[in-house]
Amino acid sequence: MGFRGSKHQQTVPINIQPNGGLNLSMSPSAIADNELTVLDNYIYSPVTGRLRIRPAFVHVTEPVDMDVEFTNLEWIDNTNSSLLVGYATNGKLYYVDGQKGSTWTELADVAGQTTFAIFNDKLIFADGSGLYSWDGDTAAITIETLTDVIKPDTVYALAGRLVINDTADLDAVWFSKPYDEFGWDTADEAVFIRVGYGDGMRVNALSAIGRDVIVSKRGVTNYQSAQTSKNIYRINTSGTVDSWSSSKLIEGTSADHPLMITGVHNDVLFVDHSAFKSITGVQQYGDLRLFDKGKRINTAISSRYFHHLKPRFVKHIPMANQVWISYGFDVFVYHIATDNFTSLTFGGMAITAVASNEVKQYLAADNGRLYMIDESKSMDEIQPGTFKSYQSTLRSKMLTFTGGEGILKRTEIQIESLSSGLGIIELIATGGVALPFGIVKLRDPKRYYGSASELYGQASEPYGSMGVEGWVEISRNRARTFAFMLQFRTVSGRCGIDSFNLIGALTTG
Repeated sequence: MGFRGSKHQQTVPINIQPNGGLNLSMSPSAIADNELTVLDNYIYSPVTGRLRIRPAFVHVTEPVDMDVEFTNLEWIDNTNSSLLVGYATNGKLYYVDGQKGSTWTELADVAGQTTFAIFNDKLIFADGSGLYSWDGDTAAITIETLTDVIKPDTVYALAGRLVINDTADLDAVWFSKPYDEFGWDTADEAVFIRVGYGDGMRVNALSAIGRDVIVSKRGVTNYQSAQTSKNIYRINTSGTVDSWSSSKLIEGTSADHPLMITGVHNDVLFVDHSAFKSITGVQQYGDLRLFDKGKRINTAISSRYFHHLKPRFVKHIPMANQVWISYGFDVFVYHIATDNFTSLTFGGMAITAVASNEVKQYLAADNGRLYMIDESKSMDEIQPGTFKSYQSTLRSKMLTFTGGEGILKRTEIQIESLSSGLGIIELIATGGVALPFGIVKLRDPKRYYGSASELYGQASEPYGSMGVEGWVEISRNRARTFAFMLQFRTVSGRCGIDSFNLIGALTTG
């Protein structure tokens, strides 16, 4: 965005509507006016679509042991229980009721990284040695073996059948008998299909769009390399079983591993090493296409891949209408309703797994602890009774004064109050220097400040009427620059941001 004018020109209004999300794909001056170069610890509300600082988390459980992480979580809710089940890196499954102060209870030993599905109100899990189920009954725990002849490490539930791979057979995809998790005999309505027979790759992940099963395959050798062979196939399950067929859908891409793929409405979203992609149904009948879904953030994902940071999971969070992408120590959030991205950081912790029910969202961290998002909190409870403020940062595109040096006189921020705290307005000027431009005291959300005016280092706070609405925060200051990025950084508290309005003018013709 550029601004032209001449000497003694009238002031130039600059409006920033931060509703375009994070865009790291181009230079800061080339992105759209409503996009941001930094948008850390913000989310777009799944209810209103408004930008706001993420809620805090509270501590739920202690680690089960030192150096043990949970790398997959699933919620089971049936007549027997309402529990969170986790796979831990010590090779065990545990369950917990999810209430603050709860402790993990050991459920079972497993052979390796475990994937989950819910089928017939049971928890189904695959660990590379077989397929198993648990009905959620904690009074008399019984783990049932569904098959150990087939040895899957990924499982998916679709249209009344379980779908699994077989680690002992590179090309195998199995479908259970309809509505019967025990039914794996092809003489009794189970289905066996070879996918990409002889291509030398193994089935490593499953998802679905409608009645099409999406099958990810990856090379057996050089598995963690971006140069490994990889394809995506589809199995069309329309019509009778005799008419089912598989075909190659996309060549040269696949999901990283079974936890790096998720289905959302008419999309399958996945990460292939350095890019977040989608397979999407398009208007042409029966057609599925590959899209670079993460083109605005893929440079960041690619950077983390080339620095050998771990791709952890891609997970749909229905209650928040979000998809979380955990890579290294960062979480990138794809907001489905607004089709944009933000990033989240958690005080140096890596989020290793997430899960949700209809009302709660849980986070497992690399310190082995379990946390829960709490909309009423604005400080993270890192461990029991230890609370820590967290920062959020919003930075605009690079704005330039076309034709000469400009002067900024005033900044207005339309703020929605969520909790008390402190924010700082900064200008990232030419050369990358951060210039303090104003202090914002975030208010108790029960109070409305009609015309708060706070200069950097000197604040005056006239009161307005009482209520819960937002307010306009005005910072009157002066800064000379040729180009700048506006940055709003909070060191404590939470708020929503609707818009920024700046007043500037050229100093030369």
